[in-house]
Amino acid sequence: MKSLVHDESKKSEEFPPGDKVYRSIIHEAAEIAGLVAHSFGIEGETRHVVVYKKEHSPSLDELAALRRGEKWDPDKAKEEALKKEIAALNKDIIGRKKERCNQNDNKITSKYLEKYEHLIGRESAKEAARKTEVKQQYGFVPSENKKDVRSIEQTLNDIRARKKLKTSSGQADSL
Repeated sequence: MKSLVHDESKKSEEFPPGDKVYRSIIHEAAEIAGLVAHSFGIEGETRHVVVYKKEHSPSLDELAALRRGEKWDPDKAKEEALKKEIAALNKDIIGRKKERCNQNDNKITSKYLEKYEHLIGRESAKEAARKTEVKQQYGFVPSENKKDVRSIEQTLNDIRARKKLKTSSGQADSL
């Protein structure tokens, strides 16, 4: 570990496979030296520790690849990140298209209109199709209405007062 700390050209140091105690000692020594240590491999067989300088610490994607036993390839990682970004953009575009369809009241998204037009007429079918669309405002309660602004003591006093009122009215009814 000393050679890693003192050698400017080294970015990491890989230690041979070892048992749990051996690896924990390396992890503690790395932490004391201000380094970052990660274990890779199969427990009891090839589990080993790699110690990195903090400025050369591996990214989350690199760690995931190393834990799967794959060799880290930065070009492949850039390609995967680009694929994820394209997928996210496609998902966003699809979401916007759905949002536009839901906002447009003149266009009915279901085929209810065409399906039952011959049975109940065009106007009735149109109205029935509107009723089958999801209402986004259904059940909406503003957050101001959900908040109880009373303190705990006030709430407990209100509950006690209601109980007292019930018991006193219950006694009056029995007399």
